[in-house]
Formats: sequence, C-alpha cells, structure tokens
Amino acid sequence: MNRLLIPYLFVSLVWVIPITIHFYGLSIPETLNRFVLGTSPSQLWFLLMLFIVFSICYWLSERISNNNLIACFICIFCYLAGVLGQHYLPNYYQIFTGLRYILYFVLGMKIRQLNIASAFAKRKRLIILVVVYLAELLLFFMIKNIESRFFMVLRVALLFILNLSGSFCAFIILQIIGNKLRYIKSKTFAFISKKA
Repeated sequence: MNRLLIPYLFVSLVWVIPITIHFYGLSIPETLNRFVLGTSPSQLWFLLMLFIVFSICYWLSERISNNNLIACFICIFCYLAGVLGQHYLPNYYQIFTGLRYILYFVLGMKIRQLNIASAFAKRKRLIILVVVYLAELLLFFMIKNIESRFFMVLRVALLFILNLSGSFCAFIILQIIGNKLRYIKSKTFAFISKKA
C-alpha cells in the first residue's frame, strides 16, 4: 500500500499542488479539499482509486476467489454503491471511484484464475471478440446524439457494457501476450518485482 500512498503524497506535495496553485490560483481551502481530502486530485486520482481497490479486494480476496456468485454480488454491489455515492456524496479519497473499479479488478482476477484467456488464444475467437467490441462501439457512437429517454438509458447501459467488454478484451489480449512472452521467468521481471 505504501507503493501507492507515498508516491501520491510525494508527487502531490512536490509537483501537482505547487503547479496547480501557481497556474490556476487555487485557494488553500480548495487545495485541501482537492488534494488532502482527495476529492479531485488531478491525475493522481488513479493512485487513490488503486489504494481503495487493493484494500477492499485484499480484504475480500478469499470470498472472491472461492465463489464466483459471491464475486458477482460483491462487484455489482460495489459498482452500484460507487455510482450512487459519487452522484450524491463528495468523493473523499476517491472511495466511490474505487468502488466502481472493483468490478474491473475482479474481472481481471477471474480471467487469470479461471484461465479464460486460453479459450480465446485461437485467432478466430480473438477476432470475433474484437469485432463484437467494435460493433458495440459503433452502435454507441450511432446513438450518442439521439435525444430521448429511451436512448439515454440505452447509452448508459451500452457505455457500461463497452467498459466491461473493453476491459475483458484488454485483459484477454494482455494475458495471451504475457503467456507467449513468459515474462514471469524473465530476470527483468524478477528484478522489477523485488524493487517495485
């Protein structure tokens, strides 16, 4: 966890806060709200979000690993809590953002745990997966500017599906590449793993 919080504090204090205050004229209360409380920490939101995701998933890892139904329930609950919380409450320390991203973290975890990437290792299946994703993307852009409640709901649902299927495609492709490169046995990977 120190690998996330220490860089957040260091980069905030040395780089982001001074530059934001200098160029954008942030007041002290606004700076405290954005960076100390983490409500809008510029590009550093990612580190706070990862800290939340890793903390929650570490705490729930046994339940998530051993039971797919519980994993699905936890993902849906966290995603909805994140969406609703972010809409109605201040997003201190990017907690609600972290809750939304647990879904994607667990998806990647399950792809590795269940070795789902091997089912898509054949070129035809991988091409079909990418074509389906691109078709979803095309549909999203076709309905993007249509004004009606039905299309608004459809856009929200399709955006969620796009995020999920895009993550799925990325995880699968990266897993296939990782399996071919056999990076775990490489000396560079071992060195970086010890030092990171």
